[in-house]
Amino acid sequence: METYIYKLSFLGPVHFSSDPLSLRKTEVILHSDTLFSAIVNAYLHLYKVDESFFRNPPFTVSSAFPFYKDKLFVKKPFLKLNISEDEREKFGKKIKKSKFISMKLLEKLFSQEEISISEESFLDGGFISLAKNSDSPIDEPIYKEFERPRATISGINKSTIFYTSVVKFSNNAGLYFLVSFKEKSFKKKFDSAMYLLGDMGIGGERSNGCGLFTVTSSEFENPFLRGEYFMNLSLYHPTKREVDSGILKNSHFDLITRQNWIFSKRAYPLRSKSVRMFVEGSVFKSTGIEEGDIVDTTPEIVSQTGKIKHRIYRNGKLFKFMIPKSAVEVNYD
Repeated sequence: METYIYKLSFLGPVHFSSDPLSLRKTEVILHSDTLFSAIVNAYLHLYKVDESFFRNPPFTVSSAFPFYKDKLFVKKPFLKLNISEDEREKFGKKIKKSKFISMKLLEKLFSQEEISISEESFLDGGFISLAKNSDSPIDEPIYKEFERPRATISGINKSTIFYTSVVKFSNNAGLYFLVSFKEKSFKKKFDSAMYLLGDMGIGGERSNGCGLFTVTSSEFENPFLRGEYFMNLSLYHPTKREVDSGILKNSHFDLITRQNWIFSKRAYPLRSKSVRMFVEGSVFKSTGIEEGDIVDTTPEIVSQTGKIKHRIYRNGKLFKFMIPKSAVEVNYD
């Protein structure tokens, strides 16, 4: 399958949250299940599909991670950096607190090249890069997080102030994601859905101007195609068969609970069932069958009320980078 990169340049602030009940929490990552659902909802405004489209989607997406000009960042994997003991002692705390690692640094990590880092390798917002000053110097914050005041009106002349956390990317930054198509011919329809989604907005607080973006795409040459282990760039919900095959052997991961308000062309005051998934950057032993799963999260009340005529699915399909055995078993954290 051919892989493409899509870059989203936002026209204003964005609000992404793993907690459907809180506006005070926001994230920089747009998780793959949310991204998939948003793309599909835009797609349904343009094309008709049957339920097989959801059960066996024609494309697989990664989560969306920050970029700055031509620098791409991914979630820091659960692996040690191959650095000297002196550098580990000096920068250990900063490495532990960092959230993202540049793609070029990831290549060196997987190739087992010894990495030399300095104070300039650490960028505001939890980023680690090969160097701060390079062909694409990062001399400004990639993003800033701030709170916006809001007011609810209840009764005559009564209002309550509350705050919403949002993220604002710099003019040279935004989010990107990777997508693989089962058939290249589907890309044209996918692009149409992405252009529409840019006008609709993505994430929360869309009614207040958040989440609008422009999009560009190009082919992506994946440098991580071979290895005995893999790192997920998407949220990952393995099938029972995949777990039984041994992917958890020598694995290192974290979990996240996913739940959302149901949106099917319009919002409903209903929440889907919750599901646990492996977070981006988790590392697993490859058995050659790992693909992930589409999880049915339809709440019982949907069947009882009949307001929604279809099942509710959450995408736990896997988008992965392969990792050589040496990078895992020598430098395992």
